[in-house]
Amino acid sequence: MNYATPNYRILVLYNPLNRMATTLPTAVSIAKKTGAAIDILSVSSLKPLKDQSNQVALIRIYKDEKKRLKSHLSSLVDILVEEENISVIYNAKVGVIKDLVQEHIRLTKPDVVILGNHKGFGKQWINSNLLNTVLDHHSGVTLLASSNTQFNNNKTLKLGFVNEFSKQHPFLQSLSRKSNPSYKLFQFSSEKKHKKHDEKEEVVVYDFEDKASMFSNFLRYIEASNLSILCIQKALFSNKNLNSFNKKIIINKLSNLEAPILVLPN
Repeated sequence: MNYATPNYRILVLYNPLNRMATTLPTAVSIAKKTGAAIDILSVSSLKPLKDQSNQVALIRIYKDEKKRLKSHLSSLVDILVEEENISVIYNAKVGVIKDLVQEHIRLTKPDVVILGNHKGFGKQWINSNLLNTVLDHHSGVTLLASSNTQFNNNKTLKLGFVNEFSKQHPFLQSLSRKSNPSYKLFQFSSEKKHKKHDEKEEVVVYDFEDKASMFSNFLRYIEASNLSILCIQKALFSNKNLNSFNKKIIINKLSNLEAPILVLPN
């Protein structure tokens, strides 16, 4: 096990019922690339128990569910520590998911939060209670894992950016050291002026006019770039940079991508 002080703390919101989830493999790969430690939080919802009127039975079910979840995570972590040589801790909880996630973020202050694939949120992913909880209460980086894409530890990362190119965040700088020096920038305003970038950095810019009719095929350009990660600013989830109609179009279309989406703090 790697006992060195980690550079970052990655919180993984892990759902053991989602067999297709790539949150944990994604976290492991990123932890290796950035020298991070992993904190797994798995919450079993209380919703299935809401109709249980017998308090004694409810307490027993609660304890059994927590014990089952804790046993599963313990076995999982033992395998990760042995095979991946990274620092991993875990927490098993039963209750209201968004409340427990919010509390855990407040107490542990992770640098990065990784949650389930954005395709899992469907067209209403921007309104997801879990996603909104993380964005509202987490001041660091948020990564929305892909449903199918897993990082190859030996493969150079290809990074893309939406509307703004910036590598100022320390975590993104760590990732950039493992990335291809050529970056892709996808801009959605014809009036947005190009910024001058470091001569060592090659930034290929794609401009899309700020009209809804022109947004229909921008995903084709992103998908053709075979990006490892698409980076967006948290401000894209507000009305500051784009009007609400165009913002909704862009966000909903991004949910169709296979590439993981990295949300950078404002």
